[in-house]
Amino acid sequence: MYPPKREYEKVPVGIEVEGVIGSVEYDMKHKFKAFNEGEPDPICPAIRFKLRLDGCQYDHPTRWMKFNMGEKSTLYKKYISEFIANSVPDMQFDLDVLKGFPIVTTWTDNGEFQNLEIIRAAGLKMAVTSPDAECEAKTITPEIDLDNPEVEVTGTFGDDHPEPTPF
Repeated sequence: MYPPKREYEKVPVGIEVEGVIGSVEYDMKHKFKAFNEGEPDPICPAIRFKLRLDGCQYDHPTRWMKFNMGEKSTLYKKYISEFIANSVPDMQFDLDVLKGFPIVTTWTDNGEFQNLEIIRAAGLKMAVTSPDAECEAKTITPEIDLDNPEVEVTGTFGDDHPEPTPF
């Protein structure tokens, strides 16, 4: 006798699905699969995001990534550069401030699994005062508008996300 096959909640594919980053998970001794056969599996700090998506009952986690924000790292290229305005590789800030950050995702099917194809900020990116400074939690800023640089947009995100107000 076999155990019943586990059914996972499916995310709609090929369309944009909005949501928020529900939580940030860390594993300081995560075991990754080695690139080359015969090499030992590396154990190093890792991170993943749990995404709370509109229309889904359960959180959907990203893959585990090495906890590294170098310019070629997945964490930086796919996530940090999409969420943080004026981001730079190896910037230092507390990633827990991303909890509640609004996102838009696109998913694809991969056999019986699903892959997160695209993830980006839903609207405005989070502001960081300087590359080495702490993030100002719940502060957002627009992309630079070269045609009208004097327009500012402010607001918050999270449970009480009012609409941005231009002035």
